[in-house]
Amino acid sequence: MLSHKNLKLMVFIIIEQFFNIFSKEFRFYKLHIPYAIGL
Repeated sequence: MLSHKNLKLMVFIIIEQFFNIFSKEFRFYKLHIPYAIGL
């Protein structure tokens, strides 16, 4: 069984990985959304 500390660390790593992917996507959308709204 994982200790509470290890579990929190694992969750943090997963969130960090997800956020890295999401921030790349977000940067892409941030460039394109203004044009989409403008149209």
